[in-house]
Amino acid sequence: MTVHGSILLLVSIMLTAFSQLVRAGVEAWTPATRPVRSAWCTEHLRLPSEFAAQPGRYELEDRAFLREILDAMDDPAYTEIVFVAVPQIGKTALLEAIVASQGEVDAAPMMLAGPDQPYCREERAKVYALCEASPALRDRVPPVRFRNDRWIDLEKCLVYLAWSGSRQRLSGRACKVVLCSEVDRWRHSVELAKQRVRAFYRGCVVFEGSPVGASPMLWQLYRDSDRRTFRVPCPVCGQFQELRFFPHKGGRYAGRGGVAGLQDENRTWLPAEEARQAAYYVCEANGCRIESREKRAMVRRGVWAPAGCQVNRRGRITGQAEIAGRRAGYQLNRLYAPTVSFGDAAEAWLQLRDSSDGVCSFFNDWLGLPYEPRGETPRWKDLGVRLAGLYPRGTIPAAAYFLACGVDCQLDRVYWIVRAWGDWKTSWLVDWGCFLRRLRDEGRGARDETRGEGQEPELLLADDLAQLDGLLTRRWPVLGENPLGLSALALRLMGIDRGYRPTDVDRFVRGHPGGRVRAVFGDARIAPGALYRITRLERNAKTGEVYPEGTTVWGIDTIAFKSEIADRWTADRTQPGVWWLPQDILEAPDGEDYLRQITAERRSFDQIRGRKQLRWEPISKALPNHYWDCEVYAAALADMVVGGQWRAAAWPWARRSEPDSPPIDEPAAARPPGEEDQFSAR
Repeated sequence: MTVHGSILLLVSIMLTAFSQLVRAGVEAWTPATRPVRSAWCTEHLRLPSEFAAQPGRYELEDRAFLREILDAMDDPAYTEIVFVAVPQIGKTALLEAIVASQGEVDAAPMMLAGPDQPYCREERAKVYALCEASPALRDRVPPVRFRNDRWIDLEKCLVYLAWSGSRQRLSGRACKVVLCSEVDRWRHSVELAKQRVRAFYRGCVVFEGSPVGASPMLWQLYRDSDRRTFRVPCPVCGQFQELRFFPHKGGRYAGRGGVAGLQDENRTWLPAEEARQAAYYVCEANGCRIESREKRAMVRRGVWAPAGCQVNRRGRITGQAEIAGRRAGYQLNRLYAPTVSFGDAAEAWLQLRDSSDGVCSFFNDWLGLPYEPRGETPRWKDLGVRLAGLYPRGTIPAAAYFLACGVDCQLDRVYWIVRAWGDWKTSWLVDWGCFLRRLRDEGRGARDETRGEGQEPELLLADDLAQLDGLLTRRWPVLGENPLGLSALALRLMGIDRGYRPTDVDRFVRGHPGGRVRAVFGDARIAPGALYRITRLERNAKTGEVYPEGTTVWGIDTIAFKSEIADRWTADRTQPGVWWLPQDILEAPDGEDYLRQITAERRSFDQIRGRKQLRWEPISKALPNHYWDCEVYAAALADMVVGGQWRAAAWPWARRSEPDSPPIDEPAAARPPGEEDQFSAR
């Protein structure tokens, strides 16, 4: 090769190297184009069969409401995203899709924080299963033997695991994205999680979960956001609107914008199954009738709009948001789910509306809303006027099936009430009173109340409890005949509060074997979802006395029963389930005392570990509340009789005429020593 040729070859090599260097520099300085997260998820993610109800491609067509939430993750305009939704609407799959797609969309460290360690372990298993089912991610996850509880390894990024019970886990890492799951189940506040993103210029914190009870933490985060709701178009008139269950009560949309068909022409609630077939939706704009089969197409065209904004017929957002900021909030109810019809929601409401626990469950699990019990405690006289029935004291209306007696035991007396119970949990106060303990002089019989100067009178041991035997043998007359054909009823169950005098009460209960008389007490350790539980006692905790045959005591969730009774005070008196009082209660000598005592408490809320907890507190320390406790125990006993099934058609003993009260259940004392059971009335 000549010298000239060598020079040309060298120049060519240098030019090629220079062009490659320039090209690399241009590529290095050109901003990378990130894929749209929602599009990437629908194209590459595959839901695993072991966890997904509908395995296969991650589709957002029928769950269009999730698309914007996915894309908001990568919008620098938002530093916080709040998602309040009911269970089984795609919320968990959305969370897992965010985790799985982070390495492909925006590789950066993440944190997945849950209420406890088992929850995080379960989510870790679901994310790995999702990645293994998705061809684009299958090779990026480690073998099972290399997986741990500290993080989820997605090759391009690590997803650290943390839970609310571990402050060290929540405060140990700097992350660009923090996902806080099931916030209302957290033991502590979410402030530690917020601090994890401060090291990043465009960090984002996501708060998601389903409401629990009053739901103060998650709902407050949503209230502080721009409060977006998903608006869908009416298939008839094209008006965009939020799907609601309860129609508007007033204003320009009164009677519209909700599920209808739950009542007949007389405004009487239909049976649940019949309402399920008859239910439909009423457009809030023009009252158009919308059937369930039209809902899917409506949801596919839906648009998220902040509070204060509207959506025109072209699907464009108009107006000014009430709250403008960097926190985007989303809230969804179960009506948007593709597998739920308007009839399903109607059936669920009619099945749950008869108790405060049921209403709370419907608000949380169906509407995605927090639930706080209604109203304040009414005045005693107003309550007596409102709930006065058409029967006199000491008699039983013909619709009643059985009687339950609640007893509150004090130092020198016992208070008692007898209440009759019927279908749909309708109840009637039959009688009430107070038995005093008489005095004795060292066992030589009753005497005057003064034993001499400077000496206190001595009380007869459990003499007031002994007077309860008269209630156990008494039969109250029925006004005609009840559905079982009986003209008089005896007590089905009696429950006596043992919290104040456990020794006396336990002896009295053991003296009445067979389970008809039960020792009860307010129990703050009742498991969530249960209303009462039974415990076998072998000896007296105070005196050490050994019980020859053991004693069974019943713990009662008094807060739940108090809330339910108070809700029935303001319920519609034309519907079943009314809590009735005798017609002459205001004229009775002790009627005012009874009414003042049952209205002596009011609802209150405490903030415990960042969550709002319901409690009942005395309105005044000068007002006793013994009859109120009696009513609570009577309600619990009635629930035990029917096992939480408050339709007479479900009671086997109600389908035949018997000479006395329904048969007594097997007593709890027959259970093995030390065994403790949880009973749920739902």
